[in-house]
Amino acid sequence: MDIKAVLFDAGGTLIHPQPSMEQIYASVLTTLGVKVPPDEFAMILRLTIKDYRLRARGGRAPYLPISEDEDKGMWKAIITDLTVGVPALKDVDVDAWAERLYQTLSDPRAWAVYPDAAEVVPKLAGAGFMLGVVSNWNPHLTKILADHGLARHFKTVTVSTLAGVQKPDPQIFQKALQEIGVGPEASIFVGNNYEDDIVGACTAGIRAALLQRNGDRSSQGITDLRELLPHLMPAE
Repeated sequence: MDIKAVLFDAGGTLIHPQPSMEQIYASVLTTLGVKVPPDEFAMILRLTIKDYRLRARGGRAPYLPISEDEDKGMWKAIITDLTVGVPALKDVDVDAWAERLYQTLSDPRAWAVYPDAAEVVPKLAGAGFMLGVVSNWNPHLTKILADHGLARHFKTVTVSTLAGVQKPDPQIFQKALQEIGVGPEASIFVGNNYEDDIVGACTAGIRAALLQRNGDRSSQGITDLRELLPHLMPAE
């Protein structure tokens, strides 16, 4: 495999929320003086986000916007939907919750690096590969990656809110490749979302690997980033 550049998705691929997205939502609520049953809230949050994404795919809601203001609007929209599904939230200050949630998720302390990412990224960089990140995220991603020791390994961190375009649009992948100076034929993209990452990268002419951390390996998937190494690096 004649690969010179490896591009990664961020959330779910390199980093994950800690302790969990559900607990982060709930902890921000606590600062507003609101408490909800953890198990019930976690289930409703997952369903609300899933429903929001499905509506967005159908053009009935904004989805992974391409500016920071629209990014904040997305979080507010999800929170507004939550207040309908959880009676205890009907009187919550949606604007205050959305702003505090946005600030919390922009803080590097809300995120942790997957152990395989902490191992694979510096190993690939040390072997001479050009590395980059392509993510539907806001500008705070670079600081998050920097604070966790990853940013220095990447030639580009291309985020949708600065690029003005979002995955799966091939333009965001092309922009990242232009910044690192490598063509699509010599690149591979790794991400955990089939439509955004795999379809998007392939449309841009980039080979792609689907990361399935839940262990449900598909024919084109991997379950751990370390599985990339034998394909990209010669045996030691």
